[in-house]
Amino acid sequence: SDHSGDDDELPTHTVTFVNDFYVGKYEVTQAQWDTVMGETPSRFSQCGTDCPVEKVSWDSVQEFIKNINRETGKTYRLLSEAEWEYAAKAGTTTDTYAGDLDIKGKRNVPILDAISYYGGNSVVSYPGGFDCSGWEEKQYDSNICGTHSVGGKQPNAFNLYDMMGNVGEVTQDCYNNSYNGAPVDGSAWLTGSCSRSIIRGGSWVDDARNVRSSDRSFVGRSPLLKFDDIGFRLAISASEL
Repeated sequence: SDHSGDDDELPTHTVTFVNDFYVGKYEVTQAQWDTVMGETPSRFSQCGTDCPVEKVSWDSVQEFIKNINRETGKTYRLLSEAEWEYAAKAGTTTDTYAGDLDIKGKRNVPILDAISYYGGNSVVSYPGGFDCSGWEEKQYDSNICGTHSVGGKQPNAFNLYDMMGNVGEVTQDCYNNSYNGAPVDGSAWLTGSCSRSIIRGGSWVDDARNVRSSDRSFVGRSPLLKFDDIGFRLAISASEL
């Protein structure tokens, strides 16, 4: 492919999952958040209730999970980083589950168009979008960009939607700048820089090179930090369903 991975994606390591798990087919939506939390925090609230929730802090995501677990008697949770990557790749070894990135321009990778809303195709027509007129090398000409309804692009082989793009997804792990010492059983890495979360999958705002199955970024966990390009999806152990 036309790029190499980043240093924090190394070293390549084998993970053997000790426990089977299920993953949400979609990113958690605004409707789901509103039902559980009784509020509408999303910047792109006019995108619609089937659009992914965003502008939620680490603490509020934990609160959401506590609330649904109390209601359902289950143990829903965020995915570990290893689980997330396994779920995103769905058996592939390429940059994305649709294949390697063939970068025509910074935000112009036709292969992403089929599977994700990223910086090259995230044009929206609803009010309250983001002014993206200054973004260069977009796949499609657009002035206003933002999130889209979940499930609008092709799923991967595990029938999971929006693993690439739309909103970046928070995982349970603490940030570490390499995989040296990472758990090999698929569990979340709960030591390291735990004031920061790992975000996976890229989003509506991202350049193409950040919309890859192995790309990693991180954000702080302060209650004040809420981003309009970050949301989450849930997992649950198979034994619970």
